Amino acid sequence: MELSDLQARNTQILALLRASRKPLPSPSAVALELMRQVGRRETGVFEVCRCARKDPMLVAKTVQVANSALYAGLRQTAAVEDAVMRIGVAALARLAVGLTLVHTASDWLPDFDLNRHWRCALARGLVMQRLARRLRSIPGSEAFTLGLLSDIGQLAMAAAFGAEVANPPAAEGVSLLQYQRERWGFDQNEASAALLEDWEFPVALWLAVLPIGQEVAHAAGRGGELALMVDVARCVAGNLCSLHAKADLPGLYMGAARLGMDQEAVVVMLDQMRTDFPDMARILDVSIPADQAEAEFERLRAALAVAPPLDDRLPDSALVVGPLAQPGSGLCRVLEQDGMRVLAAPGPEQGAELLRLHQPQVLILESEQLTGDELAWCRQVRQEFGARLYMLLLTAAPEGEETLRA
Repeated sequence: MELSDLQARNTQILALLRASRKPLPSPSAVALELMRQVGRRETGVFEVCRCARKDPMLVAKTVQVANSALYAGLRQTAAVEDAVMRIGVAALARLAVGLTLVHTASDWLPDFDLNRHWRCALARGLVMQRLARRLRSIPGSEAFTLGLLSDIGQLAMAAAFGAEVANPPAAEGVSLLQYQRERWGFDQNEASAALLEDWEFPVALWLAVLPIGQEVAHAAGRGGELALMVDVARCVAGNLCSLHAKADLPGLYMGAARLGMDQEAVVVMLDQMRTDFPDMARILDVSIPADQAEAEFERLRAALAVAPPLDDRLPDSALVVGPLAQPGSGLCRVLEQDGMRVLAAPGPEQGAELLRLHQPQVLILESEQLTGDELAWCRQVRQEFGARLYMLLLTAAPEGEETLRA
């Protein structure tokens, strides 16, 4: 999908959200003015400070962030000019968007757990900040803001359509994002991208909140790496703030591995977050009892202490899915003769189970005539496993746009 197609899609999503005629999350006028000033490029520190002073609360939060764990080791400051120079003019404008959005909609979203939303957002922000410091990809404060707002689309959809957006009816085998797409035609990731573009965030940042595999061709380098970082941040926050006692870790391990992080590095990052979390929660006015926060971190840390599921991955392995997929016959035999370990499944349902259990490098789908369900399954697999999984379709169906999208 081309960038122009994504921008047109963003416009459609914003129109659908606004058609509800419900109040949507929006940054303060000062934050939006800061974004416009940054867009003009000639804006300097003093112009930004003059604008920021129109919102005393924003100034106070900016100074607190500049003195926070995000900038550990630097001297304390009480001057907003020092804070802006420390954070950076462009990064400060984007951070202002996030700071002014926290606790928005508290009076008109009574059925939505707003505090939990911002707890998860804070966790994503801290993961992004730590990853940025490790990978030296973007400034830490900019990464923090991207993590903080990477799921802001969920808040907008909840405002427009109700709390059902985050708490759908139980449906076996249907993910939250899939449910949202089937119910409203787009999901919270797409809504997040639309909002960030509308608030004049750079293309690379709003593209990063669209997961790799969701019909988005992320460019190699910074854009693709940012998307991987957001994916890992979402996995950590989802596991940390999960309402369920058992953590779901495969996605976290796979994403971290693609960023060059092993199990030990993930645990170290979690411990650093554990230290930073109380200070940043206080700055953002995110309420969480200390014992609850400790219990959440301890639960996830204990889960991470177990051997990662990636240990079950088969080397040089392929999964063949289709009615003719039988071990030792046809394509399977050819692959085995070439030295590959071959798994076989008669259909997508069994294939999905083998994919998650053994994580092969190659998926081959055999189908005489590709059905809509098979194409949808291919897209779902691509979204879950990303670019690390090679996919090959063997079919007599004519090549069309839908087939290419799979």
